[in-house]
Amino acid sequence: MQAYMIIDAGACVEQLEEAWKAAWNFLNSKDSKVRKASARTLSILVSCSPPSLGETTVVRPQNSPIMSKIISQVIKALENVAYAHSTPELLAIISSLIIGMRGRGSRTASEAAEVLLLPLVSKVGELRAHKNFEFKEAADTTLGVAMQILGPEVLLQILPLDLEPEQR
Repeated sequence: MQAYMIIDAGACVEQLEEAWKAAWNFLNSKDSKVRKASARTLSILVSCSPPSLGETTVVRPQNSPIMSKIISQVIKALENVAYAHSTPELLAIISSLIIGMRGRGSRTASEAAEVLLLPLVSKVGELRAHKNFEFKEAADTTLGVAMQILGPEVLLQILPLDLEPEQR
C-alpha cells in the first residue's frame, strides 16, 4: 500500500477504505490474537495514507470523507459495549492515527491533525479518568503519543488536570 500511495494517492485512498472495512470486521473477534492482528493491520493502513489526507479532510471534507469516517468509527467503538474487549487494540489504533496524522513537515497538516484527532484524544482522556477503567496503562501510552505529536499545550486544553480535590 505504501508503494501504491506514492504512485497513485487517489486510488490508494479508495483501496484504503475497502481494506479498512475488511480489517475492521476482525476487531470484534473473541480471539485476542485475531483482534491484535486486526489492530496491527489497521495501524499499517493508517501509515499508508497519503500525507495530504488529513489536510484535505479538514479543508474540503466532502472531497475526502475517509479519515472522518475512520475517526468516527473508532470513537463509536470506544463507546460501544460490544467492543469493550477490544479497547487495548482501539487505543493502539488511536496511537497509530495520531502518529500517522502528525504534521509531516507542514503547519497546515499539524493543524489538521489537531482538528481531526482532538475528539479521539478527548474520549481517551474521559475513559482514563474513570476509576474503574481497566486499561489505564494503554490509555496512558496513547495520551503519551498525543503529547509527543500534538504537544502539551493542545493536550492540556482538552484534558482535565484534576488538581483540585473535588475534581478527583
